[in-house]
Amino acid sequence: MKNRLIILSDIYGLKNSAWLEDYSNYLNQYFQIKLYDILKLAEIGENISNLKKVHYLFVKNGIDKAVSNLISLETQEIYVLGFSLGGTIAWISGLNGLKIKSLFAVSSTRLRYETEKPKTNIKLIYGEKDEYIPNKNWFLNMDLSAEFVLNQRHEFYKEKKFIKQICDTLLD
Repeated sequence: MKNRLIILSDIYGLKNSAWLEDYSNYLNQYFQIKLYDILKLAEIGENISNLKKVHYLFVKNGIDKAVSNLISLETQEIYVLGFSLGGTIAWISGLNGLKIKSLFAVSSTRLRYETEKPKTNIKLIYGEKDEYIPNKNWFLNMDLSAEFVLNQRHEFYKEKKFIKQICDTLLD
């Protein structure tokens, strides 16, 4: 029987993220996969087109709602792949009782505000040119390292040429 892997979308949710299917299709041979739309977990409407407003709603109380909903939905031990804010939601969920066997967070820049880490195996990957990467002191304080993809910005993970690379890193 395959291990369960949940994949948490980025701030755009599943509706506008066909690229997530490429991750699912590739990883499906190794895991039983469940995709989560973080907009739905946070109870934020999908039809809000203003990204600043969506971001505000997540920071205001959407992250907390998403964490609470995810913890109630996932009661068994799981592997987690989270993109951007999805990785941060997974991280905070792990601090609050989500049973994470391994957490893989891609471009999860809001982690820079976290001061403790979940007790699990953690892999982080960022585009080298993402302006909101946690600073060196954060990595030192957290006793973590990250993989950096050269010459890439925040949303590099959506590009086909990086999907297999990211999946292979997750599988290592």
